[in-house]
Amino acid sequence: MVISYSQKTGKGGRPSRLYRLSDNVIELNFPHRDYKLLSSILIESLAEMGENGKRAFYTTGEKYGKQIINDYHQTKILTTYEKLNILEDASTMLGMYSNFVYNEKENTMKFEVNNCPFKELASKTRN
Repeated sequence: MVISYSQKTGKGGRPSRLYRLSDNVIELNFPHRDYKLLSSILIESLAEMGENGKRAFYTTGEKYGKQIINDYHQTKILTTYEKLNILEDASTMLGMYSNFVYNEKENTMKFEVNNCPFKELASKTRN
């Protein structure tokens, strides 16, 4: 969490000991929180609810997705390219390996997601 280092003052004597915050992110949770277990329970519960669970899953995802977009811009009108950058940032934040290509001249877009961070959980609920 903290990095220490020595720095000479140029006045002779022992170098000063300086401290600064580390750039590394460290998370500590007491007690340990198992978010994978929590997400497994949630997804399995929604799957067992049938169509109502599926609808709730999509509705909640849409709500949180809209909130993320609203947090990116409050009143500014975004260009298509800026919107695509937000989409790419959001997919990276969610652990997806995405790629997008925007052809401004033809006004076309290709967006690919090459993995699913919930693959293991999703395959369990299909069985």
